[in-house]
Amino acid sequence: MKVVILAAGESKRLGKLDVPSKCLLEVGGRPLIDHNLERACEVTDGEIIIVINGGGYAITAHCGQTYKGRRITYIMQPERNGIVNALGCCKKPLEGEDFFMMLGDEVVVGSRHREMLKKFLKEQKESLFGLVGYVLEYDRARISKTYSLVLDRGIYIKRLEEKPQKPPNNLMGTGHCIFRSEILELVPQVPVSVRDERELVDLIQTAVNLGHSIKAFKIGTDYYNINSQEDLEEARRQLWN
Repeated sequence: MKVVILAAGESKRLGKLDVPSKCLLEVGGRPLIDHNLERACEVTDGEIIIVINGGGYAITAHCGQTYKGRRITYIMQPERNGIVNALGCCKKPLEGEDFFMMLGDEVVVGSRHREMLKKFLKEQKESLFGLVGYVLEYDRARISKTYSLVLDRGIYIKRLEEKPQKPPNNLMGTGHCIFRSEILELVPQVPVSVRDERELVDLIQTAVNLGHSIKAFKIGTDYYNINSQEDLEEARRQLWN
């Protein structure tokens, strides 16, 4: 299985940075993208695809052509147009393979990526279309910064809510997901959001609405998505940077 790390996002809410890309900000003693490269090595012996844009030259210089023996392929997202567009840029290098998606500006604590992959491989023959990683979060204000999951029968995804003002439960969705390659065929059907881009939650919801089986998986004990100085400071404080 290939791994796709999306590292082309902007950092407007972080203000002026002392690094070319927010994925190179240090949290827990290492750049954010290194946390995801470590997780990638837990789930693949094959290719790692990194999607880059503006600060991409610094990411390529930092990561190089291989990481712990895994070949790295860089894909340029011509315009920063959201996660779904970035995934669409990976269609050719994925070559029809299923993939493990990660966001380069996130950190998952207490990683269960290996267990997540095992579950996907075990159930994919039973028409499982994808797994969405989540963590339990009792400070619902944090969920309002990401997205929430509403489940059917305790495991099947029924509905997702992007940045909900009042999260319906304690399930906080992450950018760590496994998808069948066919999900990329659904991209044209994903509605364009108010931000004029196609969102990850809408891609997953589109698949669910079409009858595809997507389950939730507890991927770790905690999770940090770095989109603001507040997020960065909290992650550094909690991870003893």
